[in-house]
Amino acid sequence: MKSISITSGKGGVGKTNISINLALALAKRGLRVLLLDADMGLANVDVLLGIHAERTLYDVVTNDLSLRDILVHVSDHLDLLPAHSGVLRLERLSDTDRTRLVDELDGLCEGYDALLIDTGAGIGENVLFFNDLADRVLLVTVPEPTALTDTYAMIKILNRSYGVDSMSLIVNQAATAAVAANVHEKLEEVSDRFLGLSLALAGSLPSDPAVCSAVQARTAVLEHDGESPFARGIRAMAARLASELEGLPRRQQSFWRDWIERQLRTRALSNQPRSQLHSHPECEEPSTLQNKH
Repeated sequence: MKSISITSGKGGVGKTNISINLALALAKRGLRVLLLDADMGLANVDVLLGIHAERTLYDVVTNDLSLRDILVHVSDHLDLLPAHSGVLRLERLSDTDRTRLVDELDGLCEGYDALLIDTGAGIGENVLFFNDLADRVLLVTVPEPTALTDTYAMIKILNRSYGVDSMSLIVNQAATAAVAANVHEKLEEVSDRFLGLSLALAGSLPSDPAVCSAVQARTAVLEHDGESPFARGIRAMAARLASELEGLPRRQQSFWRDWIERQLRTRALSNQPRSQLHSHPECEEPSTLQNKH
């Protein structure tokens, strides 16, 4: 089982719609998928799927329920762990809360091929925690200067402070493939120059009215209009991702053990002198991202 986070430095870039449809596309390919809504304080995966979740992660944290107690069956091969919206308690997870969630994921995820984590946006503690938990991070951005700047900020923090180096880019709302390629080129250039990090392009998705229509209908785009440009792009992305997942070795140890080892590596990294981490000052930002596209 492999874990994949879908995240963004900026809100409003379509991250949750991508998470839902990518999870569904992988499930339609026969993979057993668990979708975790980790946008703790502003969760809306259940809303976008037209699901009423009677119990959520809030009940796990406050009422001592297990993750299995709140599991919601969405479709063949796809289940959801829903969160709650408008609850500060979930935005303020303690170390004990996080440790328990990681521990419980061990037993629950044994029955799945992939865990997809829809994180919140930005660089809050919960967002960084769930991205650190994932084996691979998919960063969603759009062709706007502010979105690119925030995406690079996310890349920099995950890489420098958490030692995350397995990140790929999804360019959403791209007018053409050339626009998406230009966005990827700019972020790849600055990531390589300032961080020594290679940033792959996981795929691009067009602006598509079918997305808004599906949101209004409270269903996934793949179910609402399976032949729309967005749906075709999601299926292509899922095909590539499924192929990559098949070639990766299965997890040899528990989430808990893997996470602890990553935490130890992170602490060792953060204790190194900055000169050993990178020669560029923390506040330096690549000006090329400020250019219009």
